[in-house]
Amino acid sequence: MSESGHAPTVSVITPLYNSARHIAATLESLMAQTHGDWECVLVDDGSTDATHEAIAPFLAAPRFSYIRQPNQGIAGARNTAIQAARGTWIAFLDHDDRWLPTKLESQLGLARAAGSDLVATDATIVRGGERILYSECFPEHVRARLERLGDSDVDVLEFLLEANPLCASSVMLRRALFERHGLLDVAASSADDYDMWLRCAPDARFGFVLEPLVEYFVHDANVSADMAKLRKTIIYVLFKTLPRYEGDRARMRQFRAALAVHYAALFDELLRRGRYHAAVREGVSLLTRGRQGIAVLARTARLDRRVRSLAGRALGRRGTPRPRSLSGR
Repeated sequence: MSESGHAPTVSVITPLYNSARHIAATLESLMAQTHGDWECVLVDDGSTDATHEAIAPFLAAPRFSYIRQPNQGIAGARNTAIQAARGTWIAFLDHDDRWLPTKLESQLGLARAAGSDLVATDATIVRGGERILYSECFPEHVRARLERLGDSDVDVLEFLLEANPLCASSVMLRRALFERHGLLDVAASSADDYDMWLRCAPDARFGFVLEPLVEYFVHDANVSADMAKLRKTIIYVLFKTLPRYEGDRARMRQFRAALAVHYAALFDELLRRGRYHAAVREGVSLLTRGRQGIAVLARTARLDRRVRSLAGRALGRRGTPRPRSLSGR
C-alpha cells in the first residue's frame, strides 16, 4: 500500500474547482478500487465553495495529498498534480466522475500483457436518468477500430484525428510520456487531454479495455457544455500539431480533413445560435493562415452548403479572389 511511503504504482490526479457537490462520491469510488497501490493528488484550483470541507475526511489518509493554488484552469491544475505525483503511471480522475472497482486492476493487467504505454477504457455517460455507452456516441467503424487500438496495424494518430473516443477520466498513461513530451498545454484547457494523446500517438503503444469502467457525469457545470469554445480549442490543438507533419502529404490530408470537420461543427453551432458575424470572423481568421487555411475552408465548404456562402463573405472581407472550390461551382 502507498501509505508505507514507497512510490506507488499509480498516481491519480484530480483537479478541484467548486467540487463540494460531487467530490465525496468520486473519491469513494477511488477508495473502492481492487488495486490498492495508488496515491491521489488533489489540486484545488481556486475553489470558492466548501470543497476543502468535503475532502477533509479523505485527507486523514496519507495516500491523499492536497495542494491549493490560484485558479489556472483544468490543465494548470493537472500539471501541478503531475509534478507532485510519484507513481509510475498517471491516471486522470475528474472531480465529478467515478470509477468502477476493477478499473485500475484491468488497465494494469492489459498494460502488462500488451506492453501498453497509455490505456483507456470505455465509459458510461450519465445524464440525469439516462445512461449510454461513451463508445456508442461514435460511428460503428470508429468503435471497430477502437476495439483494436493496441494492434500494431492500427495507425493511432490517424484514428485520433478522425475521432477522440478516449474519455479523459478513463485514461492511465506512463509518467515517462510526460517526461518525454512535456506537461499539458494550458492554452488548450478543455482539450489539453486530446493534445496530449496526439503528442503521444507517434511513439506510444495505446491500449483499450472494452468494459465501461468509468461513469462520466454530464451536467450544466461541465466544461464541455460550451461546444463552440471546445471546438475552437480542438482547432487550436490541430493547428498547433500540424507543422510537425508538413513534409508528409498523407498526414497533411488527414489534418485538413479533421480541421474541416471541426470547423463545420463550429460554424453550424454559431449559425444555429444566430451568431453570423462571429462565424464570418472565424472564416476570416482561418484565411489569415494562408494556403493551409484556404484548403481547410474549401474542404469545410464541401461538408455544408451554408459554409459556401460564409466562405464567400469571409473571402470578400479579406479581399482575396474566391477559389473555384469555394464558389459552389
